[in-house]
Amino acid sequence: MRAVEQAPLAKVQSWSDLPRNTSLFESIVVFENYLLDDLIRAKHERWRQSEFLYFGQTNFALTVMAYVGDELL
Repeated sequence: MRAVEQAPLAKVQSWSDLPRNTSLFESIVVFENYLLDDLIRAKHERWRQSEFLYFGQTNFALTVMAYVGDELL
């Protein structure tokens, strides 16, 4: 197990029996244990009163992102 614990996803896909250019996953769940606002505010004094939003795009049909704080976002 240790020999492949850091294998890139492209390598894992090459080891699978799936045809080339076939996705391994149709969805992804991302859980961050910090808030983006808190991380940026802690590093830059001038941004303490700013609000930051993350906009991103994936190639998955469904992407669920969650952040921990006083409540789950």
